[in-house]
Amino acid sequence: MYVDSGADITLIPMSVGKLIGLRRTKRDRLQRIFGLGRSSVPILVKRLSMRVGPIHFRARVAWSQIEDVPLLLGRMDVFHRFEVIFKEKAGITSFTS
Repeated sequence: MYVDSGADITLIPMSVGKLIGLRRTKRDRLQRIFGLGRSSVPILVKRLSMRVGPIHFRARVAWSQIEDVPLLLGRMDVFHRFEVIFKEKAGITSFTS
């Protein structure tokens, strides 16, 4: 999973959502998100349990309804819980609570 400080929300492909047991329900509302290009990605927003290191929490995740998207860890419901440090030269990203 890429840590993406430019991503508003965490994003997972269709297959990952199915693998962890996500299902589309009647209450789900199909939405679209846009990246750097002009094309959009259809998503369902789900609230999932997550863990970063020893910290467990719930976060909104955009479950893509197509396969061709990267796994991205976005800011919403995640970054405010940590001090996130990017050391680009060293290739290190750290999360401390």
